[in-house]
Amino acid sequence: MASNLPKLEEEEKAVDDKLQKTTAPDVGLAALIFGLSGLVEWATPFDLLVLFIGSLGAAGKGLAQPALMFLFGDGLDNFGKTPSSDEPDVTGSMKDGVSDVCLRLTIVGAFCGMCGYVQNLCWNYAGTNISQRVRAAHVKAILRQDSAWFDTREYGSICTEFTECTTVIQRAVTNKAGELVVIMTTIIGCFAIAFAKSWELALVISCTLPYLMLSSMWAIRLILRESKVAAEKYADAGSVVSQALSSIRTLVSFGMEQPVAKQYAACLNAVEEAGEKLGLRKGFAVGVMTSASNLQSLVGLLYGAH
Repeated sequence: MASNLPKLEEEEKAVDDKLQKTTAPDVGLAALIFGLSGLVEWATPFDLLVLFIGSLGAAGKGLAQPALMFLFGDGLDNFGKTPSSDEPDVTGSMKDGVSDVCLRLTIVGAFCGMCGYVQNLCWNYAGTNISQRVRAAHVKAILRQDSAWFDTREYGSICTEFTECTTVIQRAVTNKAGELVVIMTTIIGCFAIAFAKSWELALVISCTLPYLMLSSMWAIRLILRESKVAAEKYADAGSVVSQALSSIRTLVSFGMEQPVAKQYAACLNAVEEAGEKLGLRKGFAVGVMTSASNLQSLVGLLYGAH
């Protein structure tokens, strides 16, 4: 334990420095404090071991998707068999082929379920531990700030900002990081099977990858920007509530309940508008990414037809 104290002090000092750089509630504060290297900086050796096991499970889950597609193609090939001199009994051969594919699909499905369980168990366990350490260091860093730092914040918005920041970190470590490993292994597996089965068709469909990558990057930036605006609106509403509850007797004695209620209602309306804009932007972004996937299917079908 004593050997970890210098490291913890350095991490808390780093949080202090990063808090000094922020002047408004922002979802990006989570990324500023945590960063891409946060898994290593805030994790213990045991947490890293658990994450490694969870990554193996996520990799197995990711490889199951291209394997299922490959087996599904084999199943369709069995339905398209025609009688020949070498194989006159097509019906029996088709039944045997389909039964074999169904058995392999069952095995792959069971393997995928086991890998998914290992992924969620390990990443949730390690992610919860890491997010708790980040919360503790964040609270200590806030308590060590001077009065000038608090003057740059809206009264009552610090709690909302802190909750939003730590929630984003925990959600990213427990869910998103594991799914990133799944997606990366799925992409690698799909490319490997595609180029192994038909490198010409795979090469033609790869021409649509720039559009897919650019549309995905644009969609992510759009969603992050709207999420930042929504977080600011939530912080404003939380600030009004904190001020009202901390001085409730003064509000009641001066009969200020209705003005404060109207102010809070206005903040809620702003939050609702921000949420509607965020939903519309998300829907449009998902539509653009779906169009990229449909474009890949279109190019593949046209090339295969000709």
